[in-house]
Amino acid sequence: MRELIVILMLFVFIGAGDLLITYKSSSSVFSYKERQKSDHEVYSEQDYERPERDPKLADTLSDFTNKIDCEEYFANKKGMYYPQSNEYLVSHNVFVNGDRSKVTVDITSRYYKKDGVYSGEMRCYVQNSEYGSVSYPCAYDSESGSGLKYTYNDNFSLLLDDYNNDGNPDYLIRTGDAKDGGAFYYIEYSVNEPYPVHHTNFSTPKKNSDSAVFVYGKRDDSIRLDHTDMDHFFFLTKDGNNVVPYMYDSKFQQCEYYDFAVGDRLYSAFYEDGILTLRVTDCESRREIYEGEVSVTVRKLDEQVWSRCGEFSAKFDPDKDYCRFVHTAEYEQDFEKGLYQLEINTPDGIAYAEFAVRK
Repeated sequence: MRELIVILMLFVFIGAGDLLITYKSSSSVFSYKERQKSDHEVYSEQDYERPERDPKLADTLSDFTNKIDCEEYFANKKGMYYPQSNEYLVSHNVFVNGDRSKVTVDITSRYYKKDGVYSGEMRCYVQNSEYGSVSYPCAYDSESGSGLKYTYNDNFSLLLDDYNNDGNPDYLIRTGDAKDGGAFYYIEYSVNEPYPVHHTNFSTPKKNSDSAVFVYGKRDDSIRLDHTDMDHFFFLTKDGNNVVPYMYDSKFQQCEYYDFAVGDRLYSAFYEDGILTLRVTDCESRREIYEGEVSVTVRKLDEQVWSRCGEFSAKFDPDKDYCRFVHTAEYEQDFEKGLYQLEINTPDGIAYAEFAVRK
């Protein structure tokens, strides 16, 4: 009898250990109910949901569209003076916040050359029609007590997104000359307050001014960062000679990227002008990626339930506009306004990405 009890105790202990290991290896922020059932039991599409997080898309009246067409606005007007100061206008942007207040963001340069290059200290002027206005150096170094001097090679528009998921447009501005495979940026987010714009206060190992982050693989004057979902975004940066991912949540708190990765790869998506762009970023700095197509299931969030609304195949190719560790795939399709989830069936396992349609 004692031997039987010992055998049963060993069985329970070993079984519990196996269960713990299995749960740990499959548990992640991307887990969903189907993983809690046996291989022979699958939830219906109506029951599909992700209980580990509360998916949401902030209520907003903003369409996240820059109302100014850069090429049209600056056509035959290079070297335009900015009326509020003795400076040259580099970028003119107008958009609406979540409460429909109008925001104008102007970027100026101290000097302008006839070849179209703007140089010297850059300044940013932000005005919210309902709350207030502010101006500041685009890149400020508190150690030297002055703004940094660098160049913009042409006029440009700000690319809008929502990194803190509050329904107000956010954007990145390059704050130094491109170098070491990337460039420095301020991450700025508009708010409905008398001081109408803030910028994040975290930094990367490489920095050139207060609050600037170094984004590896990017050099454009304004860029968008990648979302795994509406509450998390990430970018590649450099720590010494190593290229590493940095991930943050919508409260701008740093997260561990491997909690979101599948096969050491992060998946993201963005939708604009009828084009859905999927991106896979290798966190281990490998250039290779799986060959062939992958199947992608599309679901739309409807009253906190992900309802299946489509499926397509995608093939990832090297992203020529980014870096050698990133591949992209594009899919042309019209989507209604709302929050969508992609279930990507990769050779490494099921991966997820979310994207929002704002208008």
